[in-house]
Order: sequence, then C-alpha cells, then structure tokens
Amino acid sequence: MCSRIMFVDDEQNVLSAINRMFFDDEDYELCLASGGKQAIQMLREQPVKVIVSDMRMPVMNGVEFLKEAKKICPDAVRIILSGQSDVKDVMNSINNGGIWRFISKPWNDADMKMTIKNALELYAKEMERRELLVKLKEKNESLKNLNNELETKVLERTRIIRTQNEMLNLLLNSSDFNEVMQALCNSLSEISGQDSYLYYCFDKERIVESGSSPDEYTKNALKRALKGEHYQGSERLHVLPVKKSEEILGSVAFVGSKSNSDTLKEIDTQFSPILALALSQQKALFNAPDLLKNLDDLF
Repeated sequence: MCSRIMFVDDEQNVLSAINRMFFDDEDYELCLASGGKQAIQMLREQPVKVIVSDMRMPVMNGVEFLKEAKKICPDAVRIILSGQSDVKDVMNSINNGGIWRFISKPWNDADMKMTIKNALELYAKEMERRELLVKLKEKNESLKNLNNELETKVLERTRIIRTQNEMLNLLLNSSDFNEVMQALCNSLSEISGQDSYLYYCFDKERIVESGSSPDEYTKNALKRALKGEHYQGSERLHVLPVKKSEEILGSVAFVGSKSNSDTLKEIDTQFSPILALALSQQKALFNAPDLLKNLDDLF
C-alpha cells in the first residue's frame, strides 16, 4: 500500500525536482501543492502521512501552514524545508506547528529519502501505539466486567448456600410441610428477584399449592412430570420431577413473573435434593394412615 506524502513549495522547479526524485519509487504517492491554501484544500479531501513544507512562501509561510495542517490532519508527521538563513526562525517556531524536523535547502536526495522513510516509520509506530492503547483499554474493560461478574456470581453462590443451609435446618426442626414449602418458595423468590410460587404433587390426585390454585395447564404438566418428564412450557412455568435415587417422589412447578434459564437451572441443581427430602418426609406422612390401616388389618 502506497504511503501518501505531501510537498508544499511555491517554486515549481522545487516541486519538479521532488517529483523526479521519487518518480521510480512505487512505495510513495506524492501530493504536490504550490501554496498553503491549495495544500489545505487537498488535505481536507484526502489525508496524508507526512507533510513537507517550504518555510518561505507568500500569503502563508511554512510554520503558519503546518499549524493549520495540524488541525486538519493531526496524525501527519510535519517537516519544514528551509534555507540556512531561516534556521533561527524555524527553531523558534518548531513547537508551534508541531514540527518534527527540518531539511535544509539545497537538500541531499539520499538524506531527503532517509528523512521521509524515518518519518513514515514514526507515523507507523504512533498508529501502532494508539491501536495497542485501544486494545489495552478494551481488555481492561473486559477484565473489569469479568471481575464484576465473578463478584456477582460469588455473592449469588454464597446466598444460595446460605439458603440451602436454612432450608436443611428447617427440614430437621419442623414437621410442618407447608411451612417448609412456603419457606422454599420465599427463598426462590429472593434468588430470582421476582414473585414466585410453587405447586407440588405426590400422585395424580394430590396437588398442593403455595399461593393461588394451579390452572389446568399446570396440573397436567405436574402429572406428566410424575412420569419423569422435565418440562418448560413457557417463560413463566417450569416443571421438574423430584427424584430420590431413581424413585420419583413427586413433581414441582416453579412459576414466576419471568423465569429465566439461569434461575431454573439453579432450582434444578441446588434445590432438587432439598425438595426430594421434603417430599419424601411429606409422602411418608400422607401414607402413614394407610400403613396404620394395613397394620390393623394384619392384627
């Protein structure tokens, strides 16, 4: 890819000499201007990487032009071309125009080409530095976001573990199944950040709710889950079988205002064992009268 370089000089013979000097060099694309105003218009239409301007020009001298060029093409490397008598003026003004270097007239072609080559290398390094800074900023931002996500996950995991322990303690100390299930429902609401409620059943005839009564759609889903089906019917409803070893103890429907996959996954992985314990205890209580009747029949 050609590097675009601008030369500005009010003397046509100087521009012609520069054009001949780079005529056979395919690495460069020359933009030649006979004055500051023309050069500024050319810069507005197409940016360049290096600008070489004569110091003494009518209307607008080299330093004045380069100051304006810096506003239009701030990344370009700026060089002054001057006679020996102008060196003092150039040195005094070098910072005002952001001038990188000056070349004395008459110049040596080899020195001129080397200066242009060095200017292009400087330009390339500056662009590379900026690109690296952008990438570094992006990586730092990604790292910051990752740290925030990890912190959130740690806090979430801590809350889930705390809730699990509270539920297990409640199972050990309470025989009131409805109290246990209501506490679990409240915990799921806290974790999901939304209003949630549970339906659970032990067989096709016994469906118990925590909250309002389930609709027919949810009842049928609960019954299908008793056959081992894992079911997510909508954004709001998620039904899963509750197992102890391979035995299906019952099924539970979790319903929220906008259940999401992460919340539902946490319910399955973190709270299924607790649900299994609770349903196992409650199922034993439900079956106790039948067991006592069978014992009475035996005796």
